[in-house]
Amino acid sequence: MAQNGLARKEYSNGNAYETYRRNQINSHQPTAPQKEHRFTPKLEVTVLVVGCAVVFLMAIALVWTRVSLSGAQQTLQDTATRSTRIHNTNTGLKQQIDELQSSSRLDKVAKGSGLKLSNDQIRNITK
Repeated sequence: MAQNGLARKEYSNGNAYETYRRNQINSHQPTAPQKEHRFTPKLEVTVLVVGCAVVFLMAIALVWTRVSLSGAQQTLQDTATRSTRIHNTNTGLKQQIDELQSSSRLDKVAKGSGLKLSNDQIRNITK
């Protein structure tokens, strides 16, 4: 009954019908769910910040490691190239030594100097 009195009171006003109509329209419209503002504890914020910092530092470490690895690979490749070049040079020098020490060449040089090979003065010593 108390509500009937309020309704009559509103009707006595000039805009009572408009107010009644507005209330009817608003009561049938679904209301949007209100978002609750939840307080985030300091521990969660701290863990989130520390986690982001760790991920960022790991990304920097990964990039730094990749750059270091590329430099090390380049140094290794340069060393391998230099080693191959030195090995080829050594092989060529060994071939020259073998050619210079050949007995036919030594005989040729000895004959050119007026020397001769005497087999009776040669001794082979083995341990």
